Amino acid sequence: MTHDEASGFGACQEAHQVEGRYANHFAVGHNAFEFLLDFGQFYPDGGRARVHTRIIISPSYAKAFDETLRGSIEQYEDTFGKVAGARLGSGPGGRGENGDDPAL
Repeated sequence: MTHDEASGFGACQEAHQVEGRYANHFAVGHNAFEFLLDFGQFYPDGGRARVHTRIIISPSYAKAFDETLRGSIEQYEDTFGKVAGARLGSGPGGRGENGDDPAL
């Protein structure tokens, strides 16, 4: 049994049908109707992150995503140990380049 099978990951898609993209930068924004999740690559020599994926979800799915991610992090830490926290707005990841929410 693979790790994906054991965790239930990929239950909706065949693994060969899903394109994986590495992201070391993310930003989250919202308006009254939806949440926007931007993922991309940050290159120190370039100075700015390059967003490659934007996911737009409803507030109820954003809440479900939050709960699912928190549960997954808890399982990860139970298996591999605590994850060091990152300061938001202090470089790659977190919020926008200046520590603010991305433009909607």
